Amino acid sequence: SGKTTATMQIPSREALDIDTPDDLLLAERLVALRRIHFVVAVGHEVGTGHYHRCRHLARVLGHHELSWEVVGNQPRGLEMPVSAEWFDTPPADVTIFDRLEVPLADLLDAGKHGKVVVLEDEGAESGRLADLRVNEMLDPADLRYAVLREEFCCLPPREHVERGRRILVTFGGSDPANLTGRVQSDLVPEAVRRIPGWDIQVIRPGTSASMAREMRAADLVITGQGRTVMEAAACGTPCISISANEREARHLRIPGVAYLG
Repeated sequence: SGKTTATMQIPSREALDIDTPDDLLLAERLVALRRIHFVVAVGHEVGTGHYHRCRHLARVLGHHELSWEVVGNQPRGLEMPVSAEWFDTPPADVTIFDRLEVPLADLLDAGKHGKVVVLEDEGAESGRLADLRVNEMLDPADLRYAVLREEFCCLPPREHVERGRRILVTFGGSDPANLTGRVQSDLVPEAVRRIPGWDIQVIRPGTSASMAREMRAADLVITGQGRTVMEAAACGTPCISISANEREARHLRIPGVAYLG
């Protein structure tokens, strides 16, 4: 008849032969599978809050295909899973931007192929183009969506004491404004002079420590106005907050925190 035949290679998951109920369950699972791409800001200037939030989201979304794109310089000690095959596969079904000031071109490009989620950026473009924008640091309606590391979840109620004895000083994983050094050199000596007998612990940026354990053991936390304030609140520990920049000064104010501006 003059007709020719040829073979066409397709991905293995699209060639699934359904013969049993288990095959059908697998097919349903594959149909529901989505490609989710994280664009995460990390580095000395922006800290590690974006990283920890997306790592937690990735654990929850681990049954999907995930890939990562890092914006900035990845701090030492942080392991970012990156899919080497990502750029050879179709575009993402969902792109999650966890960074400030997402470029307009990136928003438009991601929106051509799938849904766009923006975390924390307050720019007009992200508000207009994102399918979902969550900013628990500035929007009271989004506070219920705050994402904390696992160590701060499901903690038992805190037993407060009448007179505390331990102060914890910590300003997160990077502290670009060097608030740790300034508090240690100016505030700590004065506190020791005025309230003798207190144990004052200073955790420097990059120190490996269980922050939930340290905050639970403290009677007062001195920190910045970023995500660490929410971590102290999760521990039930009273907190004094000092903003590192103008944006932090506009962050939400929650009960149990004395804000020094």
